[in-house]
Amino acid sequence: ASAVAVLAVVCLTSAWLAAVILVETATTGWNWENHPILLEQKSTFYYALHATAIFAAIGAGIIAVARGKFSRLRGPAAMAAIILCGTTIVWTVITYSQEEFLSMKIFGATGPFVWLALIIVFAGMDAAAWSFIHPTIEFIAYATAILAVRAIVTEQSDVRYAGFSKYLQYASILAWCGGWTLLNATRKRGLGRWTRITPFVVLILTAIYAQGRSWVVLSGLLATIFVLGVPARGRGRGVGKRILVAIIFLPAACAILFVAARSLMPTAVNQFETRLYEDSRTQQYVAFFSDVQWQELTLGRGPAGTWYWPGTGDYQFIDNGYLWMAFIGGLPVLITYCVLILLPAVRALWYGAPLNIAAAAWILVLWALALGGLGTYAGPSLSLQAYFMSLLAGRCHAWLGEGGRMRKLSQLNARRYGITGIRQHCQNN
Repeated sequence: ASAVAVLAVVCLTSAWLAAVILVETATTGWNWENHPILLEQKSTFYYALHATAIFAAIGAGIIAVARGKFSRLRGPAAMAAIILCGTTIVWTVITYSQEEFLSMKIFGATGPFVWLALIIVFAGMDAAAWSFIHPTIEFIAYATAILAVRAIVTEQSDVRYAGFSKYLQYASILAWCGGWTLLNATRKRGLGRWTRITPFVVLILTAIYAQGRSWVVLSGLLATIFVLGVPARGRGRGVGKRILVAIIFLPAACAILFVAARSLMPTAVNQFETRLYEDSRTQQYVAFFSDVQWQELTLGRGPAGTWYWPGTGDYQFIDNGYLWMAFIGGLPVLITYCVLILLPAVRALWYGAPLNIAAAAWILVLWALALGGLGTYAGPSLSLQAYFMSLLAGRCHAWLGEGGRMRKLSQLNARRYGITGIRQHCQNN
């Protein structure tokens, strides 16, 4: 388990460092509408970290598969992994020439390694590895919170950048890593719990400062899950009491945070309120479907496919992870990704997963919402967020494979029939 754990930690740490370097070294420019944008400056060090994360993810997955983790996948998930791998290979052979195959293009944001790196899901099935993965994610959450606060305090810039943004990148990392830290805070009491809530508080302030409406919504959903869902397991609190706590706590917490944000950064809050009613998605969808027919989403346009976005030109992305997957790889990629990464979370929650598994499942549920457009930088990629989601999916797969579903059914039958009734029920069936 040590090799899987080390490679998983190297993957997460390298991906995080690459993301931080990218946002901290970006320079200001202007787009065709004369809006400020950040121009990425990808250095050799960045590429080295990026490559390290990719190969560490694949290495961790391969070792986990060699140790028998693939056999623990159940039916549809195992088939989805095989189909996704096969689709990736077919699209790679069709799309790339020999020169491109030997170039850096194959490591791009639409290349085959986006899907091949999903093999790290098997590393997430290694229970021993989580003794190292969990503290690594917590460290990343705290470190990102410090960087976000430093950026807000030192730069004092309320400019909203079009597209790539330092603050939105930090908000994205805080949403997932800080969200994981938040949902696991229920194991602690006193100062330990409040310390783990800190990255979540910074997330809200960063999202408001960056005018990231979707991240504010996701923050609200995280807070609701924290109060209503995960903390209730094993704590003996009834549903009515939890709802009462939510009715009182959530509005009060929102009001306090909003007042604090207005006093700390009044200009950003005013701009955020103004932007609440802007429609920043419809025009992109209209332009996308004026160039892409529904039928093309069945098999996709491939890793090199583009669509025409007026003012931008040939473009490969869209702010909807599901549409993007169908655009790149068609239904084979879209369906298999959902079965492999998202479905285990739903199944784990359905069968009453315990606290440590439920936290992973809820993060994946929020990831599923973000893929639908409720979140920037959300989607399959060679990024920290994507690697983390694969590891969480592996955690859910492992619990389901270990008989979590059967244990839950046994508990339900015990409550329904009693011990004698179960024996009789088994004899009759």
